Amino acid sequence: MSSLKRKALEDSNPEFVPPSKSPREAAVVRLDEPAACLHDVSYPDGYAVPTRPRPASENPKPPAREFPFELDPFQLEAIKCLDSGESVMVSAHTSAGKTVVALYAIAMSLRDQQRVIYTSPIKALSNQKYREFKEEFSDVGLMTGDVTIEPNASCLVDL
Repeated sequence: MSSLKRKALEDSNPEFVPPSKSPREAAVVRLDEPAACLHDVSYPDGYAVPTRPRPASENPKPPAREFPFELDPFQLEAIKCLDSGESVMVSAHTSAGKTVVALYAIAMSLRDQQRVIYTSPIKALSNQKYREFKEEFSDVGLMTGDVTIEPNASCLVDL
């Protein structure tokens, strides 16, 4: 809804009360980074945020993958969580760099002899990720409903 439509709705309804910040926003941590783009990290209520990074002695495994470019703060935070054994969910705009986190998670899983299923919402994206991951990891399969390639691969791209 555009801001003009929203403003018109607010003006036409004298009982309209603008939404206030939810109490859950107390669990949102704003990362320090350039002002051009903001990234928030949210934690569940009552979650004790572990101190990071863990000392090298506590994490004997080497990084699952290294990148030839500087990572954005949200990518670094997600990778730190993955290395600490935590789950992550990355939500960002198109071309923000979400796939970098996915590549790291896939590399971690394959390094640890686990199977990966990567899902995407549309067939074109599944096909694109299949090609990209095939170059990167080689043992990659694809299932889109009408196409099935190597369904028992270590990394399966699914629609």
